[in-house]
Amino acid sequence: MDAALNIGRKRERAIYEYELPETTYNEDGSVKELGLAGQDEYIKKSIGMVKLEMSEEVAAAERAAGNQARLAYAWARFSLVEVDGRKLNKAEAEDETVLERTDPAIRELILTAYADMATAGDGVAKKFLGSRKIKAG
Repeated sequence: MDAALNIGRKRERAIYEYELPETTYNEDGSVKELGLAGQDEYIKKSIGMVKLEMSEEVAAAERAAGNQARLAYAWARFSLVEVDGRKLNKAEAEDETVLERTDPAIRELILTAYADMATAGDGVAKKFLGSRKIKAG
């Protein structure tokens, strides 16, 4: 193995923070756009997520046992590491409690955030696949 890859050394991962949208108001005080900030018992303002390593993706897939909906939730759960700036205690399954009990609209945002972080997107994928070259082996 290439020593430059630092195989076996746990690396620090970036935490991607997402803020829940605030409710906005018109000049007359009426609601312009309803937000989610402050509306939930478990998540008031923000969440922090990490990109999963392959071993975590595999563990989530094993936990999901072939159920695609459970797989999406497992990936989101493994990825969720902070709520309102506070690190979640994975040993106490706080990530699972938050996902289980939070507002469905916020849960959907968490799933969307994980999907956005974990996929390259159509444009990038097309460029990547378009770069294919064939050479003699």
